[in-house]
Amino acid sequence: MVQHASEPPVKQTDSTQVHPAASLLARVCEELLSSPENASAGCSETIQHNKIHLSKKYGLGKIPSDIELFLHCPPELIGRARMLLQTKPIRTQSGVAPIAVMVPPRACPHGRCTYCPGGPGSVFGDTPQSYTGKEPST
Repeated sequence: MVQHASEPPVKQTDSTQVHPAASLLARVCEELLSSPENASAGCSETIQHNKIHLSKKYGLGKIPSDIELFLHCPPELIGRARMLLQTKPIRTQSGVAPIAVMVPPRACPHGRCTYCPGGPGSVFGDTPQSYTGKEPST
């Protein structure tokens, strides 16, 4: 019997509750990591294909991310999960720490200039000073 994420938590024998979606993710993780096709790291296309297949098989509403699978991984498979699901090494070990700062739009203290058409109250809406609102942004 396959449980869907919209069903209420199921009682286990040790009287703790586990949400059905969590148990499904644990099953998907276990089956994904036990597959002989995923024997070596670096086969991300095969892993992604198998994630899609298992998501359909277990009736998940979406394809789980690698971190979702890692968080629901059975303890005995943590090492294998770390090897197969890690997408890139940690950049902070080499001294690079990507940081994004999101600040509210403010007007320049010297006033509006030709190079910066945006800003609060502009014709483009409340956008950062140097943007028109049509650019891709976070």
